[in-house]
Amino acid sequence: MRSSQQHIIESVNGWLVDGQPVWVCTILKTWGSSPRPIGAMLACNSAGELVGSLSGGCIEEDFLEQLRDGSLKARYDAEGGPFVIEYGVTEAEQARLKLPCGGQLHVLLEYVEPSPENRGVFAALVQALQSHSKVSRRVDLVTGALSVYSLEASSVADEVETAEAASESGTAPVELDEGVMLHRLSPVYRLLLLGAGDVARYVAEMAIALEYEVT
Repeated sequence: MRSSQQHIIESVNGWLVDGQPVWVCTILKTWGSSPRPIGAMLACNSAGELVGSLSGGCIEEDFLEQLRDGSLKARYDAEGGPFVIEYGVTEAEQARLKLPCGGQLHVLLEYVEPSPENRGVFAALVQALQSHSKVSRRVDLVTGALSVYSLEASSVADEVETAEAASESGTAPVELDEGVMLHRLSPVYRLLLLGAGDVARYVAEMAIALEYEVT
């Protein structure tokens, strides 16, 4: 499963272009041992196709079960916007989900409609990441409204707002402040190898497994 942020954003963009609504899940906080770091993402389209990972399997299965029975959409409609699910809070839930060593996760769930505004946001994110630019995804936690902040001046055209405050506030992958989530995204890294011996081949295989672009 491809789980790099760039691959996930590209998949979400493609689904939105096709007119499909998409669930986007982002890890906000972790406690104890967590299989995936803060900022890790999972996305799912209307057909139940997944890209990305939150836990390596256990939470993904729970997510799909709630998606199938309609409880996720019902909660989204009741909340009127994004909401947070806390996983592993009780011992019983840790045992059910098989989270390692008492780990806990807070996961933000967004239901992204294929509106022109949302398609524009994800198209701008794709353009920035494919240009190897630093960029952040901004989510209004009350309304679900999306916008893009470039962390490099003039990295993307008009769809992207430059936010000096965002670039100066730190390097945490996720920041929460006054009802807003700022999610810093990383492009796929590129590895340049010189030589064609066995060592280079083994390094290339490992790099590809880690989702590097290898030249």
